[in-house]
Amino acid sequence: MIAVGIEQLLLPATLALIILWVARSFGFFQMPSLIHGQIQPRITWWQLLAIFAIYLLSSLFIPLFAIRFISHVFPNFGRPEFGATSALTPLRIAYSQMGTLVTSAILLFIFCFLQKDRASMLAIWKRPLHNRTSIVQDFGIGVIAWAVSFPVVNFVGITADFVINVLFGQQKYEQVAVRYLKSSFGTEFPLILALVTIILVAPMIEELLFRGFLQNFLKRFIGRKSAILLAALIFAFFHFSFSQDLGNVPLVASLFVLALFLGFIYERQQSLFASIGLHMTFNTISVLRIIFSQEG
Repeated sequence: MIAVGIEQLLLPATLALIILWVARSFGFFQMPSLIHGQIQPRITWWQLLAIFAIYLLSSLFIPLFAIRFISHVFPNFGRPEFGATSALTPLRIAYSQMGTLVTSAILLFIFCFLQKDRASMLAIWKRPLHNRTSIVQDFGIGVIAWAVSFPVVNFVGITADFVINVLFGQQKYEQVAVRYLKSSFGTEFPLILALVTIILVAPMIEELLFRGFLQNFLKRFIGRKSAILLAALIFAFFHFSFSQDLGNVPLVASLFVLALFLGFIYERQQSLFASIGLHMTFNTISVLRIIFSQEG
């Protein structure tokens, strides 16, 4: 079993190494030096705590409020058939999740808009003196970066799965996001809401939080490379869930590697649109793989 598993790891490992070597040969991993006089985001302790508090409180309380509101005001809304009693139907879950993320996004952007240091807030999105590329080009480079990051992330995830199977036997687990997506299958509108949530809204919010605020805050104290590393680690464990059981191991490991690429591409382009482009592309491809695997 172990020998077969190692053989199955050889191809992903080889592909990842080749991709990394090609990317390095073409200068993909070169980061620009900091430009003297360039405005850098200066994130304070209270700004960091405030923006994460807004997101966490929204994530905790808005879904509860949304489900209760829908259940009381529209008791038959989203029920698969007359007389059903469950409040947690796919349509209601989809509306709750979408409403939570949209509300969180609105509150986060209002918070950024109300900050007095507008130059610093704008620099989170794109450094003002970094005019080599446009926003569209930054986003496009993030999309292209998927081809570099995915083989590595995939190899790490497969390796973590292999280690778990060797130590604990064959395990069956599913990520929270995957369960949420699958719960919307078979009903068109909940599926659309789930796709919008996973592909568009979530990447923008998470990049603003972890690269825009957290990474820039850490960079002031521990330097650029260490900030990328620590922000990636926090990002990965942010997706930990007890319901995923041992599935947390491959999830956290693969998300940590993905977050390293997200942090790197943000610093490389000095533009949040680059990391958003990579994040959206990664989620899009992952969603397509899940959908096609279900159809198969």
